[in-house]
Amino acid sequence: NIQIIPTLETSKDINFLQNKELLEEATLIQNDMKDRILYQQLKKEKNIYNTLNFTMNELENETKVSEEKVNEDWITRFFNTIEDINNEQLQQLWAKILAGEIKQPNSYSLRTLELLKNLSFKEAELFSKIGNLSIQNQSKTSYFIPSNKELLKKLDINFYDIVLLKDLDLIHSNELSFDIEKAVIDSSAYLFYGKELIKLDLKKDTKINLRIYSFTSIGKELLNLVERTSNNLYREELSKEFKLFSSQTKL
Repeated sequence: NIQIIPTLETSKDINFLQNKELLEEATLIQNDMKDRILYQQLKKEKNIYNTLNFTMNELENETKVSEEKVNEDWITRFFNTIEDINNEQLQQLWAKILAGEIKQPNSYSLRTLELLKNLSFKEAELFSKIGNLSIQNQSKTSYFIPSNKELLKKLDINFYDIVLLKDLDLIHSNELSFDIEKAVIDSSAYLFYGKELIKLDLKKDTKINLRIYSFTSIGKELLNLVERTSNNLYREELSKEFKLFSSQTKL
């Protein structure tokens, strides 16, 4: 039998070759990491660039812009978020938020930014769908939709849709009541549905008590982003709903 016994010099050569292979592998990994970091950074910059472009489009014809500066902490949180937003439609949504904050600082809270950051596209679509039906009270302090299950069913909104918005803290967890106290004399009350005015003609001693789902403070802020379109079916159903309390309802 022939045995090859490595000498000290042979062992050194083997160690050298192994170390060389490890060094080459480490170099490849390092280069890959550099490429990956560069790619990720370029992607973040592109996301920011796209969002700012959409923001400029939003502000292009705007004449009323506050002189107050946007809070620096808000700006930092905003940019830390949008750098990871790749979806173009979501970039447009975030652009509306920045434009709104530039026009009027403190329009969107940090809590709202945090919630929106974790909102999926489908959840945002659902909120837009339900938010499009929101009604504003006469003093413009609250937004709500009727909680009538049959009405919501006709509008393709189910129980689980409402539960999801509750879980997201966009509408209040408990069903509430929208009340107008008894009228001492014949009078009128007003509500707002998008850009439309709802006029309720109230007879003496009439009282309104409507069960509703009310939007939270975060929900109200995000309603500013909803593109409002008139829903004819909803308008008809609202008229029926309010005619239970009013001698005449005009939209």
